Amino acid sequence: MQFKKDQKERSFIEQKSKFEILLCTSDTKILSKMYKLLLSYEMVDEMVKVPMMKWAQDFGYSISIDEWQKLWKNGLNFTTSYNLTENLFKMLYRWHYSPSQLAKMNKKMNSVYWKCRHSVGSYFHMWWSCKKGREFWEIVYEECKKIFKCTFKKKPEMFLLGTVHQQLPKEN
Repeated sequence: MQFKKDQKERSFIEQKSKFEILLCTSDTKILSKMYKLLLSYEMVDEMVKVPMMKWAQDFGYSISIDEWQKLWKNGLNFTTSYNLTENLFKMLYRWHYSPSQLAKMNKKMNSVYWKCRHSVGSYFHMWWSCKKGREFWEIVYEECKKIFKCTFKKKPEMFLLGTVHQQLPKEN
């Protein structure tokens, strides 16, 4: 009796999912019922992914689900170059390993970013907040101002993720 009480208090008893309940209780038309259950399943909760949360932490604010959908859709149609598309998706999904991640995997590695040699090499530091990286993005920003003939805020998501479509003014 004490064991069952401990299970309930410490949440060792797992709740059965709708799918498990359906499989255990249904005798007929299981395939049809499973198909209906799969069709009714809401995917909105599943859209929040780890990279989205990590980018939000780095930026200090979140990007809406609609913005993310536009990023993924525009990323696919941005270019016919597979290399550019691959690079965009690697950035969106934070595919590259940062020095801090490598140091966690291998204790012999240093977590300090190799370009600046004084700050911990987080993903965001590596791509945006490092002094050497900021110098590069400043050059890119100045060139973009010349090309587009307008000024705009320097936001990391514009340069790293490509959220330019809404942020640039039509005329200056």
